[in-house]
Amino acid sequence: MIDKLDLQVPESAFLRPKVLEFVREETRQPSGSRELYAAQVDLRPFGLSCMVHLYNRFVRGHKVELIEIGKMGYQEMTGTLEQVFDTDPLKLRVLRADGCADIPQVPVYWFHHNLSVKGKRFSSALAVDYTVMGKRGIETIYFGKRPNCLRVYNKIAKWQDDYARLARRKRVPCPDCEPKLDGATLEAADFSSTGAAAEWARRHCERKRVHGDQAALGVLYAPLDSRRASQRPRIQREGCSTCGGTGLVWKTPELPNFRELFGYERTDTLTRIERQMNGDRVPREIATMRLVRDAAEYDPFSDLRIPGKCWIPVRPEDVGPVEYAAGMMLRQQREEMGAQKFNQYLNRCSRNNAARIIAKYEKFLSPSGEEAARITREEIVERYRDSTAKQMIA
Repeated sequence: MIDKLDLQVPESAFLRPKVLEFVREETRQPSGSRELYAAQVDLRPFGLSCMVHLYNRFVRGHKVELIEIGKMGYQEMTGTLEQVFDTDPLKLRVLRADGCADIPQVPVYWFHHNLSVKGKRFSSALAVDYTVMGKRGIETIYFGKRPNCLRVYNKIAKWQDDYARLARRKRVPCPDCEPKLDGATLEAADFSSTGAAAEWARRHCERKRVHGDQAALGVLYAPLDSRRASQRPRIQREGCSTCGGTGLVWKTPELPNFRELFGYERTDTLTRIERQMNGDRVPREIATMRLVRDAAEYDPFSDLRIPGKCWIPVRPEDVGPVEYAAGMMLRQQREEMGAQKFNQYLNRCSRNNAARIIAKYEKFLSPSGEEAARITREEIVERYRDSTAKQMIA
C-alpha cells in the first residue's frame, strides 16, 4: 500500500473559503530559521485527514501532506484534496511517496541476516532490549539515507508505542473552575482573576504577529482553546475541591483494547518493509496524483536481494579442513554483521569481488532450510501490489 503521500500545490491555487476561515484561526508559525514553509496548519480538527504547509521559502507554492492514507482509498484522497484547494488534484506533483508491504510471521532479525539492498552503502540496525538471555532484539533496519531509503521495522512494536502514548494521562483544564475560551477575540476572554494570564495573552499576541505573504491569512494568534493546557492562561478558583486550586486535573483517556484498535494481538509478529521515495527520487510511474492510481503496477522493491536456496549441512571431509574453516567463519560473520554490511565488508577486503567469494562459498552462505521458506522478494512485491490495488479501488 501507499503509506504516505505529499503533493505540491501551485501558488495560483486558492484555499476553499471554509478551509481559509479555519486556517486563519489555526495557523501555526514553524519554529526555527530552517523551516521551509512560512506557516502550517493541521486540518484534522476540521474533519480532513491532512496537513497544509503554506508559502515555500524557495519554491513558489504550497504542500499538502495526506495523513494515514493507508486507511484511505484513491477517491477519498482526491476528494480530500478538492476540499482543501480550488485546483485539479489529478495534476498535482508528488513530492513524497512511501510504498510498503506488511509481512506476518517473519521477524525483523530474519531480514537482518538475509536481506540486502543493491546500491546502498549506508545501513544501520536499531536494537531494543528484551529479556531473553540478555540479548538485544533488532526492531528497525535502515538501508540508505533520505531522500531514497528503505526501512524494515517491527510494526507491532510501533503500534504498542502509539497505544501507550494514547493511553497516557494528560493534564486538562479543571471543568469546575476554568470556563470555555472560544478564542474569537482576546478581549472576549475573562482575565480578571489573575494578572499573569493577561500578561501571557499580551506576549502571545506579540509573538504571533505576521507580515508579508502571511498577512493574506489574517493570522494574529492561535485560538486559546486549541493551545496545550500547560500554555493556556489558567483561570483558577480558590478552594476548588476538584483540582485543589491549580486549574488543571489529570485525565486518563478511555480506549478500546489493542486488538480492536489495530487488528492484531500484542504477541503477534508483523514486519513492515517500507520504501521512501522523496523529491527527485520519486519515479516517473507515480510522479503525479493521476499516476498514483496505477501505483500497484510499480515495483518499489526491485533492488532487494534475498537468497532463496536451502543450506545443506557441509561436513569437513567433503570440502577439506581449510575450505570448511573459511566457509564456517564467513557464515558466522554474516550472521553477526547482517547481509548488507557483510557484502560491503567482502567488497572492501577483496577489491569488489564479493560476488565471486559468495559464489565460491555458496554452500556455506545460503540460508538454512528453516530460514529459506519464510519469504521471497517476489512474495513481498505481490503483497505490496495486492494491498495497493485494493487501496486504489476503494
